[in-house]
Amino acid sequence: MDRLKVPLSLESAAGGSYQDGVAAAEFVPTVSAAAVRPAEPRQYAGLTAEVERGLRSLQVLLRSARLYQRNHPQLLDSLETAYESLLSLARRQNGLEFRFEHGRVLMPKLTPAPLPDLRGELETLARDLQRAGIHSLRFAEKFNVGELDTFAELLHSGGCGVEENGNGPNSSGQWISRLAASHVEGITVNIQSESYVDTVLASLIAALVAFGGRTPAEGAEGTARRAPDVQELVAALQLIARLTLPLESARALSAEQSARGIHQVLEAAGKETVNFLFRAMGQYSPRDSERPQFYLLRLTENLVLEFMNAEFAAGKLAPEAVRGHLERLSDAIVVAGGYSGPHASQHLSLLAIEWAKDSHREEFIERFWADLPSRERAAVLRGTDIWCMHPGVLRNMLQKLVEDGSDAARLEARNIYLNYVRCLTLPDAQARRAVVSGLGDMTAILETLWSHQLPEDFSRSALMTLEKERSPQIAAMVAAFLETLGRIAAQRGDYLGFERILVSLESAPDDSEHDHMKALAQRLVAQDRWLLLVDAALANRPLEPVLPRLLQRDPERLLDRLTLLLADARGNEQFPAMCRLLRAIGVPVLGLLEARLYEARRQRVLAAIRLLAVADCGRLLRALPHSMGSWEWSLQDLAVSELARPSNAALAGSAAFVFSTLLGSAHPLVVPMMMDHIGVAQETTAIPLLMEVAAGAHESLRDLFHRI
Repeated sequence: MDRLKVPLSLESAAGGSYQDGVAAAEFVPTVSAAAVRPAEPRQYAGLTAEVERGLRSLQVLLRSARLYQRNHPQLLDSLETAYESLLSLARRQNGLEFRFEHGRVLMPKLTPAPLPDLRGELETLARDLQRAGIHSLRFAEKFNVGELDTFAELLHSGGCGVEENGNGPNSSGQWISRLAASHVEGITVNIQSESYVDTVLASLIAALVAFGGRTPAEGAEGTARRAPDVQELVAALQLIARLTLPLESARALSAEQSARGIHQVLEAAGKETVNFLFRAMGQYSPRDSERPQFYLLRLTENLVLEFMNAEFAAGKLAPEAVRGHLERLSDAIVVAGGYSGPHASQHLSLLAIEWAKDSHREEFIERFWADLPSRERAAVLRGTDIWCMHPGVLRNMLQKLVEDGSDAARLEARNIYLNYVRCLTLPDAQARRAVVSGLGDMTAILETLWSHQLPEDFSRSALMTLEKERSPQIAAMVAAFLETLGRIAAQRGDYLGFERILVSLESAPDDSEHDHMKALAQRLVAQDRWLLLVDAALANRPLEPVLPRLLQRDPERLLDRLTLLLADARGNEQFPAMCRLLRAIGVPVLGLLEARLYEARRQRVLAAIRLLAVADCGRLLRALPHSMGSWEWSLQDLAVSELARPSNAALAGSAAFVFSTLLGSAHPLVVPMMMDHIGVAQETTAIPLLMEVAAGAHESLRDLFHRI
């Protein structure tokens, strides 16, 4: 036989009480080296996608029940879709059963592993149902749409009032009674059905009974058992790890060697440890057709999680000690799960390999914080130990508060985020590293929480950390966070906050220890962010005072951008805003514009003439005698026409005087306009020159016709 059909009760599976266990030891079934794999028919491969669609339709129905009234068309459509999908699956599978454990959805008939959840939708569904006190959900082969509607309504009306981890008192009984009172028979909740236990697991359970399960010292059936201490837990975890060694298929042990190995491990273990393991297997029973290695891995996870939750709730496990505590327990499992292979090389069992992985330990830390009751988790969120919380859990909590949409939820999310950022100033380097690493994963939430100005606490805490930080790794991550803050501030129009960050970076001491802050200040105004600031300054709205202060930091790059915009066909539309910006900045950029009058590049000279003629006409006039001789006639014509405009009437006399001194060196095509302006301005000092031109005695202008 590949499988033994046994009830979920481990006492029944093991064959009775402890008094019968010694006699039963002679009849312990043979343990094979390789665990029996669950059957995986080909038709199951195509069921996964259909099951996911069915669960997704159920999730949509439950959400619709919360959002819409009873007869709303959207609710009726989602009810019909979910009913058709789930009924089709239930008929094909002779009933449909799901289990929900720690945010994961399992379908025992399909696979012992959790269903794949790439987008996190099944995790949301599982946690919602667990909060309502639902650990397993079964749809009969025949159920009607009214029962599904009633179930959704019962869930919407408040579940059974259990804790967030789903372990509230009598939650299973409440669901059973509520469904019975509503005459729902085709849908059952938290009803355990009979299970198929792997033969190896059944043999292991029988061996546990034979070697100490349910000792007399345990007391009466109803006596409350005390929680294990850390030594007892470590002993049980090491026992589980050693029990996996005879089951390793890589060792190629015979059935007799595997059975003898299991017996030797149990003989070496203390009776109380064996008894503790037996009780744990009764609490966390095997799933349908679950392989021994997978079951023992899940068993160790549940034992460690239960112990750490109890220690944390009792105040014996501090938040900052959670990771270190898990590391010690994991190392104990890894050491106990090692064995010597060929040529004395060291190997690990599958259980030890999983616990040795950093990724597995990280997932477990996330699971611990996610399954923590709301009261304990809220206390951590309000204190300085918030940095200990896993960033993924914190991000999901903030995301749910943001999606709630209410003002109270968003305010709570802001307070949590601000408290998290303030941990950057803690003296503990591990705390700073954890916080700045977590902040990098919450950029999207940061942009959602603050749609306008960012709090000053963000930049202040990060800048203080960056200035004092001695760890290059932490400093680099803090710099990346500050750069993100600067980008968000610029995109959201919080230019004052952007300037605050920039000024703080630029005010750092000018030494090698603070070169990274200077480099960060340069990156903050690089490329797209600089263009964003220029576009904001040229926008058709009142000029914010902070923008000229930001742009005057690099007048060369500012003028390059304005020159490029003037060459565009739409540059004339932004020309008034350009002149407004230049006047607001003042000397730093106007002096550079004057210097550009002497350059050889025509486009730069053209832009400088146009901008100076409006922003500071006097500066253009003063530079004209020194620069006009190097210009082509079109640039001379532009400068003369700009200076002769009626809008520059205040400088008409000065312009006429300058023109009179330049008549001899100006291009012949420009001279008539200059002479016209001299006449209009009535510049008397130019009369002798004009008389000389009229008499034809001027050497360079004798062949031209002039109007005097």
